[in-house]
Amino acid sequence: MSVSSQIVPNQLVGLVPNNIRSTLLLQISQKLTELQGFHLVTNIEERPVRRSVDELVIDAPIGEVWGLVAGFGAEKAWYPGAKSVSLKGFGIGRVRTFKYVYPAGKNKGQEYTFSEELTEYDASKHSMTFQVRRPDYPDMIGFGTTVLDSLGPNKTRFRWVAEGSPLPDEFAAVLREDLNERFDGLIIAIANQLV
Repeated sequence: MSVSSQIVPNQLVGLVPNNIRSTLLLQISQKLTELQGFHLVTNIEERPVRRSVDELVIDAPIGEVWGLVAGFGAEKAWYPGAKSVSLKGFGIGRVRTFKYVYPAGKNKGQEYTFSEELTEYDASKHSMTFQVRRPDYPDMIGFGTTVLDSLGPNKTRFRWVAEGSPLPDEFAAVLREDLNERFDGLIIAIANQLV
């Protein structure tokens, strides 16, 4: 028998600064769910979020595309610019760390390291979400989600969704340009692996 309760963290929400609220609530929700089947109810609307969606259609069956994307920590095989990818942990909470060099564009040749923690995974819906940690944006709380939708036996829509805490406009514009260029390149790289 599963115990299902709801906790509305009104007192908690009022005490935690906006820049760390979503991460803290996510961690509390995951821990309570693990322990007792609790479900944490949050008011998502009170938290300002920036959202970006990049979408392309790949001429391949959804199972083949998911076979590449679902390998959390195995991206070096197809991720342009990934010098190495290491993995710590297993399941929800595992962290992949990229040593990355920009393969093209105005940052070509620049290197940096970033990590992503798996926060949600649903193979039946062909989706996963991860929290992004970028050293160039240390105060940003960001999440990436990949979602695949079958458009037929040999067509798959690939959506890459980026959501995060608001940044000053000058940083947001730079990050948006970086992510849009990278997401397009990543989706195309996956499609090229399946040709």
